[in-house]
Amino acid sequence: MEGFFLQTNVVSNLDENFCRLIVRCMHDAWGDRTKEIVSKNQLKTQNSVPFLRWDTLCTSLCDEFNSPACMTYLSNRGAWKLPLLLDTESGVLITFMRESRFKKLRKEYFGRKKMHYIDLLSHYLNNDLQADTQQLELPLFNNFQKKFEDENKIPEFVRKFLYQLLEDDRQLKRHVLVLFDNSGYDVTSVRAVVIDKAMNVVYEENWNKFIPTDMSVIADEIVDKNDVNNDPRHGLKFTAKSNKRKNRKYNIINSKTDNAPETSSKS
Repeated sequence: MEGFFLQTNVVSNLDENFCRLIVRCMHDAWGDRTKEIVSKNQLKTQNSVPFLRWDTLCTSLCDEFNSPACMTYLSNRGAWKLPLLLDTESGVLITFMRESRFKKLRKEYFGRKKMHYIDLLSHYLNNDLQADTQQLELPLFNNFQKKFEDENKIPEFVRKFLYQLLEDDRQLKRHVLVLFDNSGYDVTSVRAVVIDKAMNVVYEENWNKFIPTDMSVIADEIVDKNDVNNDPRHGLKFTAKSNKRKNRKYNIINSKTDNAPETSSKS
């Protein structure tokens, strides 16, 4: 597979099987592995499924990429633990993000005062890169250089965010961001991008061809006993008058049963 061609003429030789396995981990985490947990535990609500998918992805990456050639690290970001995938041969550090989240961060770039970890990595590893197409083309901003309030703390942030990699004396050269979309339990698009410190895309590769096409072996829907379609009344409720009439009828039946004479069986 042809690697990422960067402006510095450095070619990161990311093997096709390596890329394919990354997408397979994402596909399984967003699909059958999460569906299996939901089904096995018969979860009545699925409020935590988005977080469960990320936990499953982290676990899959740690299981699949645990060798001298490629390692998965977990980095603390407040209360979160984020997966960092390092190709040790090329020095490429890979992180993951939803397309919608990336678009939001990019849109808010000039309004943000504090650095996001994506800003940190692009400043630290892609600082010498600049995309041909910038976010803002207006003359007013042609000479504008964005500066975060905490930009002077980049060395401190790097020590905290990448401490495990630095302790292992890993050589880091570039940051690659894997962006993806999903629909329900299906990953629908994946692309790998190299961004500059202004969050502009310098280079990208479409990884849709690596999305598995095999059919799911887990049922898409979990039967919900409270679902209207599984209710004999189809969601219709008794009125107060109907309930009163129903209760009166029930009381009459019970009264007749209680007053009925006892019968004895013949021997």
